[in-house]
Amino acid sequence: MVERVLYAPGRRSLRALGDRVVLACEADEVSAIAAAHESIVSPHVARVLRTLDGSIELECDAVADLAEVVTHLGPEGRRVPYAFGVAFNEMMMDTLEAAHHAQGGPFCLGAMSWSNLLVGASGHLWMFGFGANFSTRLENGRLADGRGSVQAPEVLLGAEPTPASDVYLVHSMLKRLLAYVDVADELTRALAPATESSRELRHALVQLDRDVLDADPTTRPTSIAELRARYRAIRELTPSLPHADADGLRAFLAETAGTLATTKPVITYQLEQRMLTFAGEAIDLSRHPVLWRLFLALAHADAPMDPDALQEAIWPDEKIVPRAARNRLYVAIAGLRKAGLRTVLRKQETGYFLAATVEPGS
Repeated sequence: MVERVLYAPGRRSLRALGDRVVLACEADEVSAIAAAHESIVSPHVARVLRTLDGSIELECDAVADLAEVVTHLGPEGRRVPYAFGVAFNEMMMDTLEAAHHAQGGPFCLGAMSWSNLLVGASGHLWMFGFGANFSTRLENGRLADGRGSVQAPEVLLGAEPTPASDVYLVHSMLKRLLAYVDVADELTRALAPATESSRELRHALVQLDRDVLDADPTTRPTSIAELRARYRAIRELTPSLPHADADGLRAFLAETAGTLATTKPVITYQLEQRMLTFAGEAIDLSRHPVLWRLFLALAHADAPMDPDALQEAIWPDEKIVPRAARNRLYVAIAGLRKAGLRTVLRKQETGYFLAATVEPGS
């Protein structure tokens, strides 16, 4: 079976294997993650199949993550109906509320990215990160490892996440995704130059933003229930707003997941400049010779490359202790994924490969 690498920074990884995912993590994180997944009663939190030393198998048929879905939408400027966005937001609130009220909880995230949300072949959504938030971390005080990353300010400063932290996440994630949603006309008009008819709605929207995204968690809504009440108050001012279309969202995600599973994305490269372009983003490897040699080796390979072949391609004729050489290779692989090829630099039993079409730039 071909495995699909969904996430792989450093020693942590999330790999899809058909009807399950394998989460590799630090040994001391296994019990906390397993406890969270076993305690949270939600269709969007994967059930534990078994735990091993340093990994957990979870029941989940993931084929992509939300970052890939957004990338698929972005280049063409496509938008999804507002009713899909409402359904997505309600899914997030339902799942987090279940986590906050779970036995042994509350289980809070405090930080997340689009990589926390996996899409199944049927369009079902799964939320990951409970027990140990594997898909977000800090680098030089900034959130890294994941597109669409958001983090509650108090968690950034070192505090433990709370339900109020997750209230911040829900609204922040909603705002991040608005660029990919056909925003309802009523809301667009409310944010346009002042008119008497939209004054009350505009004031409510601005106040909602101020309260929910306040840096002080004690002044935010302290629970998902309170956040729902604030959203309901907005809806009462705009009774014609579309309601959640969960079936439509699921059908759209299933179609997109099917496209992602069968269509290879394209990486273009500039040989002299050592530049890549992927998913509309430029990746500059001019100062990273090891990552550039790794990319070229994978780009020109006709089949998956095993670690020994990759080591020889990147460091030809260099003598090094095998274990150190392997560790150095894994660092390079993680570096190339982090540089922007996370979704396409994959591994199967016979080695590593790029699940993309690679073309020279013009």
